[in-house]
Amino acid sequence: MEASSARRTRRLASLALLAGAALLSLAFAEVLARFLDLAPELGVIEVRTGHGTFMAIDHPVLRYVPKPGAAGISSYGLRDREYPLEKPAGVFRVVVLGDSIGFGYCTARELLPLPAVFPERMEATLEKGAASGIPVEFLNLSVSGYGTEEEIALLETR
Repeated sequence: MEASSARRTRRLASLALLAGAALLSLAFAEVLARFLDLAPELGVIEVRTGHGTFMAIDHPVLRYVPKPGAAGISSYGLRDREYPLEKPAGVFRVVVLGDSIGFGYCTARELLPLPAVFPERMEATLEKGAASGIPVEFLNLSVSGYGTEEEIALLETR
């Protein structure tokens, strides 16, 4: 019995040492990241004011959406150019769901110009190299700050 108790004590001590080393390593990495300014800059999305890119809405999941007609936002509230709601015959549509990267907030708090946002670039690239001749439209439903739950809710409402 004494041998089994001693082994258990050694295992617990080893686990405590391992946990302590892991915590110390994480703390060191955090300090190093802050010291070298490697952490991403977080911004606040302001939706209470009457101007800007976003507007608050009354929805159980979506607290805000892109403001229709704001800079780079279509009249339908997409971070995209204007598209007809009804898909034209013969056009292949791709829906892009995403967060700030798809929306275009991916550099030092600057909103990328619409042609530089990746769904627009993918559409332009496919149009240039399309051997099939089938027109393709990428509908960008990306919204800065959204997670999977909000993205699905936006897709369901749009």
